[in-house]
Amino acid sequence: MCIGRNVNNALHLWHPPQAPETTRMLVCNNDSTIRMFNVPTMEELDSISFPAPMNYAQVSPDGSRFCAVGDNYVINVHRAREDGSWSHQPEMVLHEFKDAGMSCAWSRDGALIGAAGQDNRACLWDARSGALVAMYRTDSACRNIKFSQGPFVDLLAFSENERQVNLVDLRMLSRRQVLVVGGGSSEDGGVGGGLGNIGGGLRDPPAVRVGGRIVPGSNLVIHTPGHHQHRFHPQHTENITGLSFGANGTSLMAGSETGINAWQVDMVRRRTFAEGGLV
Repeated sequence: MCIGRNVNNALHLWHPPQAPETTRMLVCNNDSTIRMFNVPTMEELDSISFPAPMNYAQVSPDGSRFCAVGDNYVINVHRAREDGSWSHQPEMVLHEFKDAGMSCAWSRDGALIGAAGQDNRACLWDARSGALVAMYRTDSACRNIKFSQGPFVDLLAFSENERQVNLVDLRMLSRRQVLVVGGGSSEDGGVGGGLGNIGGGLRDPPAVRVGGRIVPGSNLVIHTPGHHQHRFHPQHTENITGLSFGANGTSLMAGSETGINAWQVDMVRRRTFAEGGLV
């Protein structure tokens, strides 16, 4: 089956609250549309046109809204109608990026919207008021952003085009850890049955804009026993292809050209608010 007249950039599956036994799919296309389909019949239920190619969309946890980013430099938030279709006019338009938006996500409780941009930035907004909550600068284009969905972990992760994955503690938005993928071997602290390695490469994260204030970034990478850290080698480029938390939020995985890197969240430090790394 052919969907759209151009490249499909992203798919998102969810169960609508009006009919939780059914599955819906949003498809973001370079033809400047987001289409909604029924799964598995692939019946097209709705199509929304935008002024630019669309790169990513995600439905809120309660199914009432979706956020979407594309090449038009803004984040559009649309609300669901009672019949399960979507309003074609955005309820809210969030501004901050100076280049294309590449990915977006909702926090587990639906209170925050996050987006990753081609202009080397990741941003968080209050989902109710639309106010900018925090902004993080990265060394290269920010391509993926995810919130942990487990009940005991409140983390934000966003990956850059090359080498680096950033991890933020949502309880204290200035706490940020920077991981470098491909920094070692599985013997240096492999996680998840040899799926990857603990990312090496220590660096000082830049200042973070939180609630209109500029605060110093905290480098939270630590040397955990058995987890050997490697210094970053600029000549080596590891392109990051995807990012995902585990189902309960206690692990983080980043895909690259050479495999999957996996990290475990240090749950003891999370519970005690101890100084040090998040993973």
